[in-house]
Amino acid sequence: MTWRLIYSRKIQKDVEDLCRRAQSEGRLALVLDILQRLTKRLKTDPLDVGEPYNRMKHYDLLLCVFVEGPLVVDFAIDDARHWVYLRRVELLE
Repeated sequence: MTWRLIYSRKIQKDVEDLCRRAQSEGRLALVLDILQRLTKRLKTDPLDVGEPYNRMKHYDLLLCVFVEGPLVVDFAIDDARHWVYLRRVELLE
């Protein structure tokens, strides 16, 4: 089953900014590779991605963080709807 990936315009802008920064630092290829693999995994099996760190009981969301190389991504999983909400995307120093 495919999961729906949901992200705000702010997250979309953050990813664009992150890619510009990664390009200026010579890390764009690495960041794009990680983002492509992460997107595929979040759409197919997000429960097996990253580390869960909290649960928002009132919203029935599992909060997780994914770290690989220079990339940190926070996301929330809505298991009932099969939705994944991207909450934060950052490039480490």
